[in-house]
Amino acid sequence: VLTKSRATDGLGSERFHQLNLFISEQKAVVSGLYAVLNSRFNATSFLEKWARHEQNPMLRNLCGKFQDLNLAFDESMRLYTQHGLQYRRVFKDILREERRVEQTKRHFETCHGKVMKLAKTIDVARRKQDSKQLASLEAELDAAKVAVKQAEATLTQSSADHETRKEDGIRTAIGALAIGHVAFAGRTKSLFDAAQRLVDIMPPGAVATLPDTAAFVETSDQLVAEVIRGTDLQYLFVDDDGPAPQPIA
Repeated sequence: VLTKSRATDGLGSERFHQLNLFISEQKAVVSGLYAVLNSRFNATSFLEKWARHEQNPMLRNLCGKFQDLNLAFDESMRLYTQHGLQYRRVFKDILREERRVEQTKRHFETCHGKVMKLAKTIDVARRKQDSKQLASLEAELDAAKVAVKQAEATLTQSSADHETRKEDGIRTAIGALAIGHVAFAGRTKSLFDAAQRLVDIMPPGAVATLPDTAAFVETSDQLVAEVIRGTDLQYLFVDDDGPAPQPIA
C-alpha cells in the first residue's frame, strides 16, 4: 500500500529535496491509513451481514455489537488520520515559504552582483577617463545600491518572519499529532477492552437458556453504549431511534 516517491525540487537544494521526500512519504502514510479504513469497514460489514443468518442469537448479537465497536474504532482512526493530514500540511507550507525565502535571497545576490559588476566597470571607465560613460555608470551604481539595501531588508524580514512561523507551526503540529496519538490509543484500548468483556460475559450457546440470552443482549447493549459514549463518539452508536451507520470515505 505504501509506495515510495522520488520527489525532486526545481531549485536543486538538498534541504528542499529531503523535505519534499518527507512530505511525499507522509502522504503515502495517510493514503495507506485511509485504505486500511475502507478495508476494515468492508470486512466488518461482511461479518455483520453473515452473522444475521446465524441461528445462535447470542452469537448474532455479539457480532453486531462488535460491528458497533469497530465503527467507533474506524471513526477514531479517521480522526487520527486527519491529524496526519494537518501535520503534513504544515510542512507543505514550510516548504513553500522556504522556497520564497530562497528566491528573495537569490534576488539579493543578483542585486549585490550587479553592484560589484558596476563597480568594476566604473574602474575601467575611470582609467579610460570616459567622463560621459562614468557619469551614467555612477548613476546606475547609486540606483543599484538602493536596490541592494531594499533587497537585503526584504530578505532579513522575510527570513525572520519565516523562522517564527516555522517554529510555531512545527510546535503546534507535533503537539496536535501527539494529542491525536494519545486520544487514539485511549479509545482503542477502551473499545477493544469492551470487545473482550463481551466475549467473557457471553455464556456458551449450547447451555444458554432464553433468560440467559435476553440478559446477555441487554448487558451487551448497555456495555457497548457506555463505552462508545465514553470515547466522545456516541453519535456512532445505533439505537432504535438513531441513524444507520455510514461508510467512512
